[in-house]
Amino acid sequence: MTRYLDRVLAGEQPTSAEWNEHLIAFHRAHAGLTPALVSQMRTPQGRSSYDVLVERIKALAPSAGAILDVGCGEGTLLRELTRAFGPSVALAGVDLSDDELARARAVSPDVRFIRGDASVVGLGQKSYDVATSHLVFMAMPEIGRVLAQVRAALRGDGMLIFVCEDPLSGGVIFDLVGEAIAILRGRLRRFAPGVPRREPIERDEALCAVLRDAGFATTRIERFPLRGKLTEDQLWSFIEQCYPLGLLEPALQGALHDAMRSRLRAMACSDSVADLPLRLVVACAQ
Repeated sequence: MTRYLDRVLAGEQPTSAEWNEHLIAFHRAHAGLTPALVSQMRTPQGRSSYDVLVERIKALAPSAGAILDVGCGEGTLLRELTRAFGPSVALAGVDLSDDELARARAVSPDVRFIRGDASVVGLGQKSYDVATSHLVFMAMPEIGRVLAQVRAALRGDGMLIFVCEDPLSGGVIFDLVGEAIAILRGRLRRFAPGVPRREPIERDEALCAVLRDAGFATTRIERFPLRGKLTEDQLWSFIEQCYPLGLLEPALQGALHDAMRSRLRAMACSDSVADLPLRLVVACAQ
């Protein structure tokens, strides 16, 4: 297990650096997990959350010449942006993980990649027309510092357009993760995972306040529904995708999976597929 999990299991408060090291280890162990799972979820029109985000960027900034992807991972969003804007757009991605960036470089050699913590690494000054991010901000410590860095990297009329989770909307996916954490708390009373030093941004007013403090004057927020047909294995993968659960030691991981298996199987219909809803937020700040 990582130092982050050791600290959590001991009932201690991990540091931001330990959380970042945990994220790097997670993505080394679960390469490509997030885009593979999230792409299973679609809007009523058949679009993925990546599609929704790229469409918003294209509609709001059709002439964007330079775009920064914060927390770019293995480059799924960057590849979609290349298809939408063509070869003339200058793309850059920043991420913590060398492993993720190596996979991104292999398929997007023309993109500029920056390795490091977006709250401190140099992103440039007034360099981009658009900054974007897909399901990353909820997992970042000190999000206010990250957003201030992003604001400084944008040109005067630049926009931040991003997708993030909407946990307060409820839904089966968030319920399953909550049940998994509750099972572990029954065994490990001190188990209280979370992102160290992260400002709460689940509520719209809190998200807008953090963005405003970072220098964004206006924010527009909307929600969109997704639905996906998932097997028991895919449901379990969604639980593992919760960062504190994906790197537990084998004995704990096995016990958790055994405890959740009947719940997951009960959700899957006779054809072994569960039809699940999910709701996400897409926001534009300027």
